[in-house]
Amino acid sequence: MNAHRKLIIIALILATLAGSRLSSAQAAPHATITVQSAADDGTVNAANCPGANCRLRDAIAYAAAGDTITFSGDYTITLASQLTIEKDLTIDGAGHTVAINGNHAVRVFYVNSGYTFNLQNLTVTGGNCGDACGGGGLYNSAGSTVNVVNSTFSDNINPDPSFGGGLYNESGTLNVTSSIFSNNSASYAGGGIFNWSGTLNVTNSTFFSNSVPIDNIVPNRYGGGINTYNGTTTVKNSTFSSNSAVAAGGLYVNSGTVTVQNSTFSGNQADIGGGLYTDYGAITVTNSTFTGNSATGAGGIGNNSGAITVTNSTITGNSGSIVGGGIINNDGIVTVTNSIIAAQTAGTDCVGAIISQGYNIESATTCGFNQTGDQQNVANGSLNLQVLANNGILPHPFTHALGVGSVAIDKIPNGVNGCVAGVSIDERGAVRAGGGTHGGALCDIGAYEVSDQGPNTVTLRDLTAAANTPSSITGVMGAAFASLTMLSALLIGRRVKAKVRP
Repeated sequence: MNAHRKLIIIALILATLAGSRLSSAQAAPHATITVQSAADDGTVNAANCPGANCRLRDAIAYAAAGDTITFSGDYTITLASQLTIEKDLTIDGAGHTVAINGNHAVRVFYVNSGYTFNLQNLTVTGGNCGDACGGGGLYNSAGSTVNVVNSTFSDNINPDPSFGGGLYNESGTLNVTSSIFSNNSASYAGGGIFNWSGTLNVTNSTFFSNSVPIDNIVPNRYGGGINTYNGTTTVKNSTFSSNSAVAAGGLYVNSGTVTVQNSTFSGNQADIGGGLYTDYGAITVTNSTFTGNSATGAGGIGNNSGAITVTNSTITGNSGSIVGGGIINNDGIVTVTNSIIAAQTAGTDCVGAIISQGYNIESATTCGFNQTGDQQNVANGSLNLQVLANNGILPHPFTHALGVGSVAIDKIPNGVNGCVAGVSIDERGAVRAGGGTHGGALCDIGAYEVSDQGPNTVTLRDLTAAANTPSSITGVMGAAFASLTMLSALLIGRRVKAKVRP
């Protein structure tokens, strides 16, 4: 074969490859489909897209795996039947106000097994999956991943018997970021979210006024904000406020592993475990605040046969109308380090055995804090906790600042109990023991470190007007929205373990 023929063959091969790539590019699916109609009658016609008649249901059918659906304007889409996701897909309402409404008649989204679904900048509301089901707003099937970003789940409900008023995660992965779950309700468990043996990650989010109501037929109603069963849950930089249930107004853990970091539980109500309650779970609480929660017993935290570790946290102002305003430990292990459990409004600081790792504060002696750096019988005036407020830059959760002269200031030496000067941070992200106006020479006890990193203080009184904030507003207003008035119903009942059909 001479050189001329070799050049011709190479040229033909290159031309074939180029043509193949061009054909592939021409056949590639549309990357973005734009919804241009708010109509929905339950029928599907993918041929409507693209175009002025392209509805959300049509766009979902028309989209190829990996596509993104957007919106041409502000829409409230009232569904005639649930929307089923059976491919990798993103639905993004960025730039517009978009609400997908189940009209309290149908579930909003159902995600089939094995897919990744991204829900961004949307409001999911009015969902109702019907009897004996889960997830009024969204159901995530086993093996799927759902990412909820900058979105709101509000006013989703489930009648008896059901789980996960806002969202049900069944053995899948659920990531919730910068989002609000408000006024959702489930008849059995998980007013906001029910996590069944899945992975749940909550970051920079707010759970406000979600509930699991009680009735005279089924008393097992647990986890007003979140109920997680035998899975792995992580909560970071988030707020649980004014949620209610029989047990665990804020967060209920039935087995499984849970990590709570830099978060605040305030004004939640239950019969037991107003803020948090666990049966057999393993829970780590760090740099967090439990305040203003109420229950018949264990206003702040309740532990039954589980293991709870509390570090650098503040548990104060909680109410146990019969027993245990702060923490109750029943046949489990509770370990406390560098924390304040003091100044409850009703009930003792602690009930049951508590293990101290040092540098803790209590109002009396019920916690048994007697290790290095511990302080007992501390008067409220000496502790000098300030009103719950935004002591940093929103959306960091609200905290109790330490007033001038507080006995919690500058107590933990550098290098002791995790105090690392200039490296350790408090609940707001402020540096501990950074010297001068950055935490002083030693670390403070509790969730808050005195420093100059909280110039924009806002109290709850300043945010009363946020009660009328639209549910679609997220992000910065989330923390404010979540810190409003408490619910008043005090509920009674026992634990639930159950699994439901989709």
